[in-house]
Amino acid sequence: MADSLTDGSGFREEVVNVKLAELLEQRDVVSLPEQVISDLVENNRMPDIMTANLLGVRVVIEGRIGKSPSVRRSLVEDCEERVAEGIAPMAVAVAYPEEINQSTSLQGLEDNIREAEFDMNVVTESGTGGWISGDIGDIADYLRSGYGDLVEENVVKKAVDTIDESIDGFVHHLSSTEGLSGTEERLKEVVIVPNE
Repeated sequence: MADSLTDGSGFREEVVNVKLAELLEQRDVVSLPEQVISDLVENNRMPDIMTANLLGVRVVIEGRIGKSPSVRRSLVEDCEERVAEGIAPMAVAVAYPEEINQSTSLQGLEDNIREAEFDMNVVTESGTGGWISGDIGDIADYLRSGYGDLVEENVVKKAVDTIDESIDGFVHHLSSTEGLSGTEERLKEVVIVPNE
């Protein structure tokens, strides 16, 4: 094992995160920036934040070894922070089992990831999902589901914004037309605009 990839007790969490992302890429779930892979292979360098693209949407993968409540809480907090900072509109928190990083080779680490059961949670701009457990296939499904929810939320928000703008423009136009005094108030009564 390359020393820079280990921390004395096994592979570093960053290596596990990169390997998880690579395995998700092999399943056509995410795509990784080429620089991440070349840095790992050529320089044994790990990114500070693991980002990938999911159908054109940036997603952050935050993983930690351990499944305790404090680990899960810190993962969600970090994911919420990444989303709030605008790093990505979606982040996935992955709590790895304790033994995930115990291997003497990168291939062994990949095998551990393929066979492991994780706890996971997806955080988007609209909030935090819930913790579920599953394997790498379940992470892939959970990411796709989070993506679907994110896209649906964006479509609904855009539609609501467009309707609001249209109504505001229509009301303003009618109220500024000569000879139609009181139109805005009458429209508010008909459309049932809440009291301001």
